[in-house]
Amino acid sequence: MFKMGLIISSALLTAYAGYMFIDRIADKIKDYYRQKKTDEDKKEKKDIMKILYYEPSSPPARLLKFGFLIVAFALMQMAVGKFVFSGVAAIFAYNLPGMAAKRKYKRMFALFGEQLIDSFGFLRNSLQAGSSLSQALQIMVDQSSPPLSEEFEEVLKKNQFGVPLDKALNELDAKMGNKDLHLGILAMNVTREYGGNLSEILKRVVDVMRDRMRIAKKIDSITAQGKLSGWIITAIPFFLIVVLTLLQPELFGMMFTTVLGNVMLGVAVLFVTVGNIVIQKVVAINI
Repeated sequence: MFKMGLIISSALLTAYAGYMFIDRIADKIKDYYRQKKTDEDKKEKKDIMKILYYEPSSPPARLLKFGFLIVAFALMQMAVGKFVFSGVAAIFAYNLPGMAAKRKYKRMFALFGEQLIDSFGFLRNSLQAGSSLSQALQIMVDQSSPPLSEEFEEVLKKNQFGVPLDKALNELDAKMGNKDLHLGILAMNVTREYGGNLSEILKRVVDVMRDRMRIAKKIDSITAQGKLSGWIITAIPFFLIVVLTLLQPELFGMMFTTVLGNVMLGVAVLFVTVGNIVIQKVVAINI
């Protein structure tokens, strides 16, 4: 039973290592094709993380997920020999690439939102200096850093190839799903169509963005304890499984060797997972 505890611990560590490995490999692939200066379409085809996030049902994404599922199931069968545990590991492995893609893009969206305030400041200053909106956007791209510069550069490229600027901006708005970006793009489209002082409107938008960010940071500091408590409560049962397996292998070993024990463990894992999801939903406050 001591070996059983080591196997479970090793499986959890291997899953986490695989999660981080996917993220690192995706970054390496993206950096490689950026250095090669391939065109945007080719980069999108080669970026597996983009496919996993925006097209999770596409054949490449499904192929990768099923590959992880088969490998995880085979490894757990060889290590443990229990169909229940192998099935749980396979389900987790199937969702692992999607989880890695969501984590990567969540970080990217957060960084994009942080860059918006300064970038809209560049845009406002350029408009006040007499530049057109397209020229001001190009200056903003030159003064900004990825990921914001890459996304707005794509907007300008679409505009150069004949796509109306308002349509390209709306596509970016739908892609990023950022409330502050939506306010800025709405202001750009309205002033382009009906007229108005865009620089003054952007100043007010930036003020709103700063207030929203200040409130969001305050909320994060208040709810941080609740989020941490949720993860600690979730981790305690798994920690106890390992401890009891090591200390009382004859007594707790029946949980792994009998059908009833397997069912009880499965139900316990299900309840712990649902509890963690509920806690995270309660402490997640959107503004």
